[in-house]
Amino acid sequence: TALTGKLAAEYALGTDAHAYLSYARGYKPTGLNFNISSPIVPTNFKKETVDALELGEKVDFLDHKLRLNAAGYYTWYRNFQFIAEDATPNNGGTANIPNAHIYGLELEATALPTRHWRIDANLALGAGKFTGNYYTIDAQTANAIRAQTYANLGYPPAYYYDPRIIAAVAAGLQNTNGNAIPKLPGVQGAVSSSFTFGALGGDWKLHGQVRYRGSFNYRIFDAYALDHVPAYTVVDAGVDYAPHGTPVTLSLNATNLFNTLGINSRFSDPYGSNTTSVEYIDPRQVIARVAVKF
Repeated sequence: TALTGKLAAEYALGTDAHAYLSYARGYKPTGLNFNISSPIVPTNFKKETVDALELGEKVDFLDHKLRLNAAGYYTWYRNFQFIAEDATPNNGGTANIPNAHIYGLELEATALPTRHWRIDANLALGAGKFTGNYYTIDAQTANAIRAQTYANLGYPPAYYYDPRIIAAVAAGLQNTNGNAIPKLPGVQGAVSSSFTFGALGGDWKLHGQVRYRGSFNYRIFDAYALDHVPAYTVVDAGVDYAPHGTPVTLSLNATNLFNTLGINSRFSDPYGSNTTSVEYIDPRQVIARVAVKF
């Protein structure tokens, strides 16, 4: 059971400006891990709740030739759900970190320097961390402790299920207090521009975009080689041509024009298979398109 909803208020600052304030709550449900004899990961995990507060403004200037939007937000989680490793092999599951906080600023701008030229830009700044003491361990550290303790004990027949090995892993728990929120780039942004004109018996549109995404950790841990997703910058460009007197539009677009080798995500298996998979952004793509209106 959970009570969720949203409450928002808006205030007109003038004909072309207004401010707003909103509060919202959401949740993820509770569930079961179906694990047995797990000293760290519980059989039941708690529901996750999130409260989000946002304050923003939207303003038009210069007879609607310039628009500026800004918003600041603060979000706090209770019982943040994540995939946890247990001291007992193969008994991990979902667990809860008591508190997490995220805050940031988002800016958007649109400018029309002339009736043929348009510029759009956006910038997002975000930060967040876990607060309060909570102890857990990542699968890779747990496996290293298991292997070393197993060897030190002379390879007991109970393998990693030996109580002494389980106790050694449990003693290696790390405090998440102050760790960065996963999947949260500190900086993201984009600038795009388009220009329209008439030439060679038709209407032309030239457009381009530069996109930047900052670095972040993919999990709650900070194992650089396993969790760090580096920043990347991507450039897109295109041209459209619509001959006069015809229903045809010809387009040529290139995404990731310089074939940047950006990483979208880096997933390290939480269940101890010792694998890390990397998902890359799309490579350069050049797409030609013909559109006919009828």
